[in-house]
Amino acid sequence: MSRSVHVRRGNNSKKAQRKSRGSPLDAFLPCVSSWFRDRFEKPSPAQNLAWPVLRRGKNTLLLAPTGSGKTLAAFLTAIDTLYRIAQRGELEQGIQVLYISPLKALGNDIHGRTKFQKIIAKGIL
Repeated sequence: MSRSVHVRRGNNSKKAQRKSRGSPLDAFLPCVSSWFRDRFEKPSPAQNLAWPVLRRGKNTLLLAPTGSGKTLAAFLTAIDTLYRIAQRGELEQGIQVLYISPLKALGNDIHGRTKFQKIIAKGIL
């Protein structure tokens, strides 16, 4: 099975990859990038391609296989952005982030997390 990742923002999907120097994590606040590095060995290909595009604050469609880090790519960018806005004292009350996930993937994710939470609750982990 071929695994591929596509980030689409207009006609500039390749520009984001070419402009990136070093790790895309370097563009995040230290507290955000440290959190990621403490938990994961390295960013996935989906995250490496998505972060430069997402950081521009544009609407983005990220197509990649299940388990490739799409959700974390989106949420880590959103969390970093919210931290920056809050640091400037400009974070307003209300909805700041809208993340849309396919229902099947969302259902599988919820089912998997629920199963994992039951295991934790039973003291197995």
